[in-house]
Amino acid sequence: VLAEASGIDLGVQVAAEADGQGAVVYAVTAGGPADRAGIKASDMITAVAGHPVADPSSLASVLSALPPGQKVAINVVHPDGSAATVTLTLGELPG
Repeated sequence: VLAEASGIDLGVQVAAEADGQGAVVYAVTAGGPADRAGIKASDMITAVAGHPVADPSSLASVLSALPPGQKVAINVVHPDGSAATVTLTLGELPG
């Protein structure tokens, strides 16, 4: 799972976008931070807190610098090509 290395839980599992333009969400944890913010499977995360996200590794890197509990803006592109910015509160992985 993506966020384990950083200790931050977004409540998503992501895969790399073929063109390196973001991290594609393929699973959303029900009731998790992303679910509460309206992020859906097939959305592509392109930025977090103003930092570009090219792939799952860059997403993990950005998250590792942020504290749990912080509210952040997440830029997403929906499957239909429309873009949105959602705000969510970063969760913390148990343990």
